[in-house]
Amino acid sequence: MITRLYRILRTGLTQLTIAFGIAVFPFALAAHRAGIPFSIPVRRLVEVAGATE
Repeated sequence: MITRLYRILRTGLTQLTIAFGIAVFPFALAAHRAGIPFSIPVRRLVEVAGATE
């Protein structure tokens, strides 16, 4: 039961992290075009979420 719950939470965290990265991408692109440094470590978040196995 705990393993199943853990797997569900891990998958949800991974999906939420990816959705966050997709949602923030247009703002990052607009900021980059405007010359504003905009850096969110989404790649690192995805790697950490994926490394929870």
